[in-house]
Amino acid sequence: MKKQKTEGNPLQRKNKMKKQKEIRELQIRKSEFQQIVKTLVQFDELTGRFRHSASASHFARKIISLANEEDLIVVLQELGENNFLIFVGLDSDAKTCVTWIHEDSIVSERVKFSDDREHPVHSITCMTDLWESAGAFNIESLSPHFSEYINAHLGYINTQVGTLAGSTGVNESC
Repeated sequence: MKKQKTEGNPLQRKNKMKKQKEIRELQIRKSEFQQIVKTLVQFDELTGRFRHSASASHFARKIISLANEEDLIVVLQELGENNFLIFVGLDSDAKTCVTWIHEDSIVSERVKFSDDREHPVHSITCMTDLWESAGAFNIESLSPHFSEYINAHLGYINTQVGTLAGSTGVNESC
């Protein structure tokens, strides 16, 4: 008796079986989030990296880093160890939004320097700190546009987590 061949790629099948990771909304500490984004934007500009990747996303992140924090909707999904899927919408309708995968290298460095509590890495706010202070996520509280945007990306990205975690390759603007 022949075994029946399973459809799809093994990574997709494996990820479909995994429980969906928790999603949270950052309701406080948005200015600290903006500082992290601003630092990433500055790095991309200093190195010229934004010229070689999705420049529309770079400029969307730049706008987010400069926006009024009250106008930001920040949604985080933990993908795995030190990796987060970030969704940001600007203004109450979230007509401008951006998504990327963020690898939290600061928390990795904290582990590396755990014996040296005086090391400067322990005083830097990182995405994991923000994740820990983020609140419950209620997709119904978002604008229909932003809800649709998040749902569309979650469907795609959650099937690709094994491929994308740790990369900055997912940079899409709505």
